[in-house]
Amino acid sequence: MKIKTVCYSAIVLLVAASFAVVGEGVARVNTPPGVGVGLVIDGSASRIPGKLAFFEGDPIPIVLTLENVERGDLITSRGFNGKLFYRYLTFTDPAGKGILADDLESFTPTEVHVPPPMVLPVGLELLQVEAVEVLPGMEPGPPWSLSIGIPNAHAYYTLYRNVLYPAGQYSVRAVIPMRTYYQIDYMNEQEAYSLLTSVAFQETVSSDPVYFSIIADADGDGFYYPEGLDGQPPDCDDQNLNVHPGATEIPGNGIDDDCNPATVDPSPPRGTVALHAIKYLVGQGDHPATAQEPLANVPVKIMNMSPGSCVAQNGFKWSNYQAIWGNCPAEGSGSTDASGDLMVILPPGEYAILGYTDPNPAVNNDEVYISGTVVLAADATEHVNVQAIINPAGKFVPAKATRRTGSELWIIEPEYVEWTGTAEFYPFVFRSVGDWSVSTSITPPEGFVANADALEADVNSTLTAVQFVVTDVGSEWKDTKVIHKVKHRGKTERIKTKIGVKNNQGKKVNPPKKKR
Repeated sequence: MKIKTVCYSAIVLLVAASFAVVGEGVARVNTPPGVGVGLVIDGSASRIPGKLAFFEGDPIPIVLTLENVERGDLITSRGFNGKLFYRYLTFTDPAGKGILADDLESFTPTEVHVPPPMVLPVGLELLQVEAVEVLPGMEPGPPWSLSIGIPNAHAYYTLYRNVLYPAGQYSVRAVIPMRTYYQIDYMNEQEAYSLLTSVAFQETVSSDPVYFSIIADADGDGFYYPEGLDGQPPDCDDQNLNVHPGATEIPGNGIDDDCNPATVDPSPPRGTVALHAIKYLVGQGDHPATAQEPLANVPVKIMNMSPGSCVAQNGFKWSNYQAIWGNCPAEGSGSTDASGDLMVILPPGEYAILGYTDPNPAVNNDEVYISGTVVLAADATEHVNVQAIINPAGKFVPAKATRRTGSELWIIEPEYVEWTGTAEFYPFVFRSVGDWSVSTSITPPEGFVANADALEADVNSTLTAVQFVVTDVGSEWKDTKVIHKVKHRGKTERIKTKIGVKNNQGKKVNPPKKKR
């Protein structure tokens, strides 16, 4: 049914045929309304002929094409041709995380630009309708089509938000919400409306993904990743300037120095780090309910921490974790699986372990680094736990553990407490095999007040916790001293630790010293 004809030439921003397209070409997925969505990237600006490969700052031009592939007229929401189609792209970064347009990050495409229904009199009834228009087809003849050019995707998308290094393979596809109707049910002052009961389709139409690369030489060795520049083969480790195609292969170091797997490199002695990542969820109260869950999908780096190493020079403590993660090379890496486990094979040595997690990607500077250390011997397997605690306020902090044997007791406590208010939780989690008694006392710095002098817990092959609430009344920011008095099999031991403080309240003014 053709009620009116709409001219689309005014909104065609760029025609796909004018581009030198490299890659898979136009990819379409046809969905019930018969609309095909094609997406291509202009390859004329690519740094590597024949491949979609760009430097970090290069413009990434995209053409989005919509076609009525069933040719006949298509009845859809009025103003469909005015949608901001370029905001309906979804990019995926090398880590596999999706990236939406910067101003739509809190929405999904189906939640925006969907016209609300209206209520109009139809005969003697008030019915819900939607203002519609006809996208005219031609029978016989070419289908209706619309091409929209996006000169540079960077104008709407921050492609490197979730990755430490921008180089790697990306993908992009279009997902566009759409309603179509079987018929026009109502005309009012030359405007067309369809009843909601005559909706033919109400979902999204999508393109196939198109893949492209961001190329870089992060280590400055003259070789690029993930694609080689100027006919060179790609770098196989862009974080190590001594590893690249043509480098001298060092036998026995366990590294593919020349990026050629066929080069003989006898394996040196190896050991295995069996890593398990855990989070402890602590509830309210002095003796809160506590649950243990695996920490899945956590990127992990294992780094040399022998004397003179990058880690040793920085100092392996919580206040330096971010700098170590960004600047120190990894000897081994990976991500934990759904059970929080990761196995890494390494040469014998002394290693620092860092895991990176971002509890809320929408919040800046809330990243958390969970840590551990291990001394690995040849042909040995060392089991290492890295852990975090989530307190009743939902704060995610890295935790350290102290182990005692004869059976076994683990004391898990925060490496630091992040202060954003005037009172914060100080949780302590105990996990045991056998019967243990623990009395924990804390001594905050002057000006901080705890709600209890000491808290006691009996741990008998269970997961138990105690929790203090500390209030700040204005003082210097120093470590909190902790003493655990542990009793087991008639013996008592005092374990002294410290908990750091991360001040996110802003600059504090110390109280004046009293005159003597």
